[in-house]
Amino acid sequence: MKLLLPLSAGILLLLGFTGSGALAAPKENCTGPISGTHGSVTVTGTCAVTGPLTIDGDLTLADDAVFVGFGPAIHVTGNVKVGKGAQLALGYNRLEGVLGPDTVDGNLIIHGWTGGWWGAIANTVGGNVDVSNNTSVVHPAGACPGTFPLGCAAAPGAYVDSSEVQSRGSGNPQRISGNLICHGNTPTAQINTSDGGAANIVGGNSIGECPPRTGNNNP
Repeated sequence: MKLLLPLSAGILLLLGFTGSGALAAPKENCTGPISGTHGSVTVTGTCAVTGPLTIDGDLTLADDAVFVGFGPAIHVTGNVKVGKGAQLALGYNRLEGVLGPDTVDGNLIIHGWTGGWWGAIANTVGGNVDVSNNTSVVHPAGACPGTFPLGCAAAPGAYVDSSEVQSRGSGNPQRISGNLICHGNTPTAQINTSDGGAANIVGGNSIGECPPRTGNNNP
């Protein structure tokens, strides 16, 4: 999963669907390193994933909280909810073409985000993906190593590489069991072939400006 919501994944309000294991363990707060298996987790402050992580329930970021989840495999059986001003970085940060198993059993909803770059790439989502009214307002200024905006100077104006909603080639599909819904994004939600993008695999309907889908969600 490739997400930078600075507000890199306010990516999200993930609502309306809870995995079957959501009540299997008690809720807890995270203010530091985390790994292993936990019940529902609320992040206050900065919470960094240091090893493979399973959250058997919901992942909630309080206002202005930070969740650093690039690297290890992460499985959330419920929903991901991101508060105002919070930052969600959720993905498998490896070499190009080597993406890992980041999975959300519930819904993935990105509403009202403003920043540099955001994307939803090569995820497995058990519910719907709903991305609406998100706006890129800055872009890399000159040469920029790595993934913008990390380590990059910014200039005002929309970043044309933003709003990627896609698989990462045929070998790393984005599978969405429910619907793929896109409205009012700037730039428009896109499949960026220059970034290795390919069509999403969607079990339900592709609605609004969403890029074309292929087949259904079956392997």
